Amino acid sequence: GTWAFLSAPRLQFPGKPWELADDLESFVHLVNWFTLRFHNHSLSRQRLVSYLRGRYQTCNYHSKIEAYSGCEDKIEDVASANPRFKLLANSQGYPTNLASMIEELMKLAQQHWLSIDQDAYVAYRVPNDKLISKPSEEDEEEQWVTPEETAEDVDQPALSTGGVRPVSPFKDHKEIIRVVLNIVP
Repeated sequence: GTWAFLSAPRLQFPGKPWELADDLESFVHLVNWFTLRFHNHSLSRQRLVSYLRGRYQTCNYHSKIEAYSGCEDKIEDVASANPRFKLLANSQGYPTNLASMIEELMKLAQQHWLSIDQDAYVAYRVPNDKLISKPSEEDEEEQWVTPEETAEDVDQPALSTGGVRPVSPFKDHKEIIRVVLNIVP
């Protein structure tokens, strides 16, 4: 998949085998990205640039395993079911159905995140080593890597399912189709 739209599990567990769920979550990130591109939203231009870089371009290089993982912003958004932006009312002053669809899609992504057996992916987990944040290859206009940007530790988003692991809504296409069809008038 395209780096910008990789699923949270693929970003958190580099080398994890591909699953249908990864592509379905990628669809959620595509919807969010296109929404920010073509609809009125709550982010200022400066915040939008920071938001897009943080979720869709920035990656972390792990020198111990010579692998990249995704920025924690997208992972935290999925884990909390919160895209951290709001759609503004349309020209008639009404909130859009798109806002409801994004909310529902983020809930599905969160349910999938909570359904993951992280123990099964332990071999693919990134170590808490020193990280060097870099943009993706498409963003070459700024120098990103400096000693000041190096972090000592990275907190892993915690899973809390109350002891019961839910079934992933991304085991097939049904839930995505249901959510999309619910916004069609």
